[in-house]
Amino acid sequence: MQMNRADGERDIIDNEFGKFPRYMSLAPDVFSFSYEEAFSLVRRLRNNADLTQAFETLMQFIAASDLPEEQKEELMRLVGEEMEVISYAVISRTCVVPI
Repeated sequence: MQMNRADGERDIIDNEFGKFPRYMSLAPDVFSFSYEEAFSLVRRLRNNADLTQAFETLMQFIAASDLPEEQKEELMRLVGEEMEVISYAVISRTCVVPI
């Protein structure tokens, strides 16, 4: 495994799986998938309102955490971007017009 650092770039892991941000190494196995865990999540988050509430709870947890302000801001930005993507997906599904 090789760690590369260019000007202004974050550390990159470059191995047989390709190039990934260094923080990907914080998860024990990002390539595994469990149907049971996925179904458990689907049962908990049945609709967009449940998912939005979960993201808002996550943002409150991040804001109250003792992380450095820079990390808090980045995490809050990422969660906000994910909420925008989901909102766009919901809108695009309901606004399809037949040709």
